[in-house]
Amino acid sequence: MRTFLCEIWARRPAVHQYCMLILSLFVVMCLGYLLLFCVYQLPVEPLKEHMLSAYQKGYFEENHPRRSKDMVTGKRYDMWTECTGIGAALHDPIDIKDLFVIRYYGECTGLSHAAGEMFTVPPLYQYMRYTHGYLLALRPLYTFFEMQQVRIITMSIACILLLFLFLALKNKVSAAHAAVITLAFFLPCSPSMYIMTTHAIQFWLVLFAGITATYLRSSKGIFVFMGIVGALDAFITFLNMGSLSLSLPLLCYVLAAWARGEKTEKIIADFFWSSVAWSIGFLLPWLCKWGMLACIWQMEFEDIFSGKAAEYSPQSLDMIWVAIKNNVTTTHWEVWLPLFVLLLARRSKCRLRMPSGLWTILFPALVPFVWITLLPGQSGVKHSTFINLILWPTLAALALYLLAPDKKATLRSLVAWR
Repeated sequence: MRTFLCEIWARRPAVHQYCMLILSLFVVMCLGYLLLFCVYQLPVEPLKEHMLSAYQKGYFEENHPRRSKDMVTGKRYDMWTECTGIGAALHDPIDIKDLFVIRYYGECTGLSHAAGEMFTVPPLYQYMRYTHGYLLALRPLYTFFEMQQVRIITMSIACILLLFLFLALKNKVSAAHAAVITLAFFLPCSPSMYIMTTHAIQFWLVLFAGITATYLRSSKGIFVFMGIVGALDAFITFLNMGSLSLSLPLLCYVLAAWARGEKTEKIIADFFWSSVAWSIGFLLPWLCKWGMLACIWQMEFEDIFSGKAAEYSPQSLDMIWVAIKNNVTTTHWEVWLPLFVLLLARRSKCRLRMPSGLWTILFPALVPFVWITLLPGQSGVKHSTFINLILWPTLAALALYLLAPDKKATLRSLVAWR
């Protein structure tokens, strides 16, 4: 352990790398708000027409509708987040200050009432939490397309990115590892969650980052890149599944580094410092965003975060246990647990040996658990169904560990029961 710690410290980033990271974060946030300003120049009338069409088809009937059999274009699947985002997109900012706050009609029932009044009802109130960059995708898509078309587009983009992720891993690691990483996404029965535009853009970021990280070779490159990914996540995230943009790209990077034959010590050091860079990239823009809100709109802490600062620590300790209970009941263990039992039995029967250095994939697998512990209220209690999503890299890493494929593994070797 001491050797590993010394190696990590010896490979720490230089000062100029941190300077490059901070400069990159500044550029990313400036470009983000500039693009957001440009997006708001789109005409509102086509967007209103598409929302009226969706209203007439019954898309805004409930705040928390049940699941739909039609996972892509169905009108009954988790419209709450979409409704808040659509309501926010229906307004032009009055001045530059309105780029930092969202005025909206409420959830789905409020949006339904506004649609019945041809969107003449004024916004109910300012809701600080939804000051996010997801409108960069949400507003243009719903301006030019109907709701059903938007969902098909977002799902199609996700599938294309999954294909590119498979090809990248196949090229840099092996077809066997590529298959495990991509197929693990379907183990927790979560693909339908990404039909929502507001969450699809975050998933696009996760997949794009995973593809790019597979091709990165230098410690400096992965350090700066993961910082930028963290900043982009902070700009568009809901804090529900932020760890995906950290754990999945690092899992891909670790696999590619292992396949290249890099030393275990270097892989672990790159993982650690890339996690530090992502945390800096995520935290600084996030604090900057809320800081601008507090300064421009003169908001108190309680108004922004819906609670007093002194309450957060004891609440978090209590919520960890609530999160565990919720996560056990909402994660689709009945789907993936039997599969891992079979894999464990195969490992025991075949007496598979772990290829040297492959165990490092377990480090990225721990990231989602750290995220759940740090944010139990957001990721584990109020939105516990998102546990199905953020555990995806963990399930993939565990499957790889139990399968124990070497660098030359083929798809056929994964299913062979020797």
